[in-house]
Amino acid sequence: MKIKRLKIVIALVSFLQILTVNAQKNYSIEGFITGIKDSTLISLGRNDGNLISTIATDTVIGGKFRFSGKIDHAEAFMILGRGPGFPSMWLDVWVAPNTTVKISGSDKFLKTWKVESPIKQQKELNLYIEATKAELNQLQRLSVSRTAIFEKLQKASPEDRKKAKPGIDSIGRLQDSLSVLMHQKEITLLSNRAISPIWMDKLNGLAMSVKYTHKDLRQPVIKLYNKLNNAQRESPKGREIAAYLYPPRVVKNGEPMADTALYTLEGKASSLAQFKGKYLLLDFWSIGCGPCISAMPDLRKVSEVYKDSLTVISLSVDSKKEIWKKASAQEKISWVNLSDGNGMAGIAARYGVQGIPHYVIISPSGEVLTSWTGFSKGETEEKIKKFIH
Repeated sequence: MKIKRLKIVIALVSFLQILTVNAQKNYSIEGFITGIKDSTLISLGRNDGNLISTIATDTVIGGKFRFSGKIDHAEAFMILGRGPGFPSMWLDVWVAPNTTVKISGSDKFLKTWKVESPIKQQKELNLYIEATKAELNQLQRLSVSRTAIFEKLQKASPEDRKKAKPGIDSIGRLQDSLSVLMHQKEITLLSNRAISPIWMDKLNGLAMSVKYTHKDLRQPVIKLYNKLNNAQRESPKGREIAAYLYPPRVVKNGEPMADTALYTLEGKASSLAQFKGKYLLLDFWSIGCGPCISAMPDLRKVSEVYKDSLTVISLSVDSKKEIWKKASAQEKISWVNLSDGNGMAGIAARYGVQGIPHYVIISPSGEVLTSWTGFSKGETEEKIKKFIH
């Protein structure tokens, strides 16, 4: 009898432990936004590198929306608004096991909605949002205006589009000047704070801006980069920052191909040199790139038709291996499929990749012959035919 009772007690304790563990993995996001009509759609997303994956969508009723789920560790999600009046931006929201995050606001400018949270990453992120709130609100307003103009011009005549261009350019210049002001405030804040993952994310954004748009901010951003220790510089984020601030030399047509340590999905080491002896077609791609996915049938065709003289090598710039693996299975990639794991900061930078899909044709002896960005049906084969007769 005592043994039976003991078994019951043990089973009950185990059951309660399971309930406790499950409860600790729960998270919830509760939003209350005035100034938004019922039936407005709000989505919860995750940034999977080059792709925003929608986790869930809720309909606003009485100004309220809610998301909940289970999670094993603190993670950054995204809140996005669907429909007219929302800017082409999102609100970064950190969630963690056993936490409730509250969001409030009074308009559709979701980038600056207030996020109340016990999570340390969110508290740190809030400091940057608060410091740049004025610029962010103006950027959101301009984003909405720009989107409205483009939607109106979809059915407009070429003449009307031409007339609208000065106005669009004016909005672009205002956005650019506001971005500079915002970045300057971020630099000041970063200069006075300890290095953290959020700090690194912000520095990465600034470094990207230096490379593509705001080169005048280079020196203060380099000063921040110089604060990193060796371990931080050698981290994936640190290497990405360095690639933006100190872009590697881009290999040119007629020069020997750039190479590096590459890996298969199974983790087997490889390199481009391994495939010398045939023409090589390099395909830089990502799951979040629509044209990249549209190009897959053409790549499959040329990999089969020209297999005796050409090796097609797809090089994923998705930094998360699980995303690369999922996309590869989805597209049934049967040709050579590799990655260096460094996204756009690795071998892609050596080939000057700024947009994808990006293609490079290399001679059997390892010389770069030509490269181009973008996809149109049949173009890949036409390019190949210029070298393979």
